[in-house]
Amino acid sequence: MELHEAWKILGKDLNKIMINIKNMSTFNDRIQAVIHIKEGAKKIAKKLMAENHPDKGGSSSAFISIQEALKVIESKTEDLISSHQSIISERKRKKGNFLKIK
Repeated sequence: MELHEAWKILGKDLNKIMINIKNMSTFNDRIQAVIHIKEGAKKIAKKLMAENHPDKGGSSSAFISIQEALKVIESKTEDLISSHQSIISERKRKKGNFLKIK
């Protein structure tokens, strides 16, 4: 499942989410936004899974799709957070080396 499909299952538009993240001015702001978005996805998925739970008359295929969508979103957001944190660490390391040379 692709990330845009996962967000669609949760009723959200990935393009709007990405625009909001890209508009953040710093990497730290972006990381915090992604963490917040991931937590929001968990809340939405939990609600949708409760509504679609097979034991409560819901569709098992919908329930499974929601679970899979959440797994994709969690995985991709963790990858994005890790990537941004690596960039921040690398910049700090380079800046620290530059200062030491002076």
